[in-house]
Amino acid sequence: QLFAFVLCLSGINAYIPWNKKTEPIPDDCIKLMSYNVRGFDWLTGDTARQNPILEYIANSGADIICMQEFAVEEKKRRNKIISLAEFDDIMKDYPYRAIVRLGDTKNSVIYGLACYSKFPIYKMGRIPIESAFNGSAMYEIRVGEKKRKLTVVNNHLESNRITAEDKQLYKEFVVNPNREKIDDVARNIQLRMAPAFLTREQQSDIISAHIRKQREETDAMIVCGDFNDTPLSYAYKTIKGNMIDSYQLTGKGIGVTYHENNILLRIDYIMHTMNIKSYNCTVGKVRYSDHYPIWTYISLKRL
Repeated sequence: QLFAFVLCLSGINAYIPWNKKTEPIPDDCIKLMSYNVRGFDWLTGDTARQNPILEYIANSGADIICMQEFAVEEKKRRNKIISLAEFDDIMKDYPYRAIVRLGDTKNSVIYGLACYSKFPIYKMGRIPIESAFNGSAMYEIRVGEKKRKLTVVNNHLESNRITAEDKQLYKEFVVNPNREKIDDVARNIQLRMAPAFLTREQQSDIISAHIRKQREETDAMIVCGDFNDTPLSYAYKTIKGNMIDSYQLTGKGIGVTYHENNILLRIDYIMHTMNIKSYNCTVGKVRYSDHYPIWTYISLKRL
């Protein structure tokens, strides 16, 4: 019974930790944010330029911002989505950026993973996972006056392929649950999610191998992004390894990061090596995307 209680408690702590907030934050801290921006809702025209998510990101106070489902046009066209030049102008306080394109690279839309930083990005590489529209990127960033090397891994693992019809079915079930609907919901979820689970297992093995190799060359690493999987999943445990889940260690309250259609999941993470100390990991409750942003303050321990 005690063993079962401990297992239950550890599972709850992964979703709803209750850590004391650190005040004040040490002066040498860096703020890092991870955010699946859902293509900035693919808004066009004036609506795209007035999208509040843009101001939110630019004024977040983060020093390093990792985005998933980043989407901008190559050239400025007023009737299209926001262009890269327009976004860079909004992000003028972030002179360093690195973008990994996913999907159709011949398209005029630049879609994929983006990192905007106030610190120099010396290297950037794509981790070769098989996927059409998901991916993983690794950046070498030099932080602080001593230009200490920090490796940041930005991930967007395979999506669950849940359609709008599936979401509506789930929403109807939440409002009016019954036996017939629960069977339909379970069947749909299984059909849609099973292939994605297997793909994420393969992707997480590859990402984990690259993390292990890189850790032979760097003393400090942060792994973040949208894993599309929960803290109980193979993907989470494989990528995390012996790293620290910043929200589990320093966050407080319900850690839900995906919220659309009453589907509430914790699937976005910030993890780090043990020679990094993190403070007050927070899920920002702003509904500009189907994901909430997540951020934390970090300091690199002395060598």
